[in-house]
Amino acid sequence: MTRRTSAPIDSTADSLKELFQSHPILGKLNVEQLEKFAQALKIIHSKLYEEASEKGEQENFEQEWASWRNSDVLDDMCIYRYMYGYLWDVDVAVKQCVDMLQWVRSFKPKDIKLKDLESVAQNGYLFHHGVDKLNRPVFYLLIGKDSAPNTEENVDLKFKHLVHTNEQCIKRLEENGQDDIYQILWVVDMKNGSVNLNLVKSLRHLFDNLGVRYPERCGQILILNPPWTLNVIWAFTQQQIDKYKFIKGTTEKIKQELLKYIDEDQIPQCAGYDTTGSWTYQDALNNEK
Repeated sequence: MTRRTSAPIDSTADSLKELFQSHPILGKLNVEQLEKFAQALKIIHSKLYEEASEKGEQENFEQEWASWRNSDVLDDMCIYRYMYGYLWDVDVAVKQCVDMLQWVRSFKPKDIKLKDLESVAQNGYLFHHGVDKLNRPVFYLLIGKDSAPNTEENVDLKFKHLVHTNEQCIKRLEENGQDDIYQILWVVDMKNGSVNLNLVKSLRHLFDNLGVRYPERCGQILILNPPWTLNVIWAFTQQQIDKYKFIKGTTEKIKQELLKYIDEDQIPQCAGYDTTGSWTYQDALNNEK
């Protein structure tokens, strides 16, 4: 399991330096970053406590706080990801982090089960399977297999499915137990998809929403078979374009590009690239704990 740290709310830069000294990521923070980390931790706790007090819920707050701090919801790496993702701007990072925690309370992402998503999930267009060569969990989004109509109900279910799959990847990261590996590889295949600007904007909206709730969890996105419209939209709307790699060509060429990132036995056959990995919706349903 991943080694977790949860610094006390009265931490200083010096105490954080000592606590983090052996951590492969947090141990590299400089004095200014440690000071901002300590500041953010105090403000997050203060804002949430104030909010709980206004609602008369302060008695339960510390228990909830401890629960969050002892999980990936708000451990020290979570605070680091918010600080790093928002360029060490304490005010912005704190606001986004507090918003995320309020979302966790209402949305309950860890309670989502695959069996509750059957109407949109059974076609196998979205799932987690295996790891890449850096030992990052792999998240597959196969656009052409998404045949559920985009009704209001289904759009909500698809976002829940996106969150559920991301949570499965995070669970895999926790089980792998490598403190220096905390990100996920996305494989998004546009093959056989009915691609238009509305779809592209919808995808970008989903990615952005997920990014706000899980900053710096996505390490890289491989976009397979992208149409020219996707390239154009992404160039104008996506700030972290360096995380995207567009892969075009024949099925064999795309397979060879994928093999630079993922071993063949880790790529499921259902992705359509004549590989040896195995994933089915029914297996995922049966294996869900």
